[in-house]
Amino acid sequence: MKTYLSLVAALFATSTLPASAQNLETNLNLAFTDTQFSKNVSPDSTSYRVQAGATYYLTPLDYGQGPYALAAFYGRNSSVSASYSLGEYKPKGDAFDLNAFTLRGNYIHQETGWFADAKYLQTDLDTSFDSKTVQYGGSVGKYFAPTSIVSLSFMRTEDDINGDSSRYTLSNFHAQEIGEDRFFDAGFAVSYLDQEREDDGYLLELASTYYPTKKLGVGLRGAYAHVGEKDEFTYGATSEYFVNENLAFNASYTRLDSKADGFSIASNVFQFGTKVRF
Repeated sequence: MKTYLSLVAALFATSTLPASAQNLETNLNLAFTDTQFSKNVSPDSTSYRVQAGATYYLTPLDYGQGPYALAAFYGRNSSVSASYSLGEYKPKGDAFDLNAFTLRGNYIHQETGWFADAKYLQTDLDTSFDSKTVQYGGSVGKYFAPTSIVSLSFMRTEDDINGDSSRYTLSNFHAQEIGEDRFFDAGFAVSYLDQEREDDGYLLELASTYYPTKKLGVGLRGAYAHVGEKDEFTYGATSEYFVNENLAFNASYTRLDSKADGFSIASNVFQFGTKVRF
């Protein structure tokens, strides 16, 4: 109890700090997942995950241009980040430990707008036959306007259970002011999925966020994937509110529906988090 109250006190004490440029961002997130499978496929399951992470920006964030949530995008801030999560996966009658860690770095050339990033993610599921999933990849891209980027990316997945796969993605992201201190952003991505144990497929993604003020953002997102005879629809909503430049709270909901001949999967994910910048 003392640890919990100390954390809450520290968060709200941060909200009284004077506004200043920050280089360090920390975050804490809680996620809950409920998944239902069609009969004779797999037992229904639930899971939870607690994630803590930190990002260090090589130059201080500047809040003078756009929404607080997009400060690094507007400022072209290079960064390095790491996160660790732990949780539990619970199919009916069982419970297995689930943990993951992520390393990521990106570099943006301020003058030309060229950028590159790299990412590594490892997830471990502690069952009777311990399984591991490793993902690694990167992207290159460019700001072709002050607040518009295009990028090409590659992500490799090595999965003990589902087999290996590769994803090749072309994406675009754009942000714009639409009134006094009102903004929106929008992005799309098209991916080719190279599967080892399934037919190849493709993935289409769309997302947009409206910012009625620099401190508040509410967004919608959706995706469609087709792999072999399987169709997957993902959609959801996000929100984030900055109390000031130092402290923010966020929440999101994501729904996944996957269908193919003989089976279906429906999953709901609820996520809540906080972000502190120093």
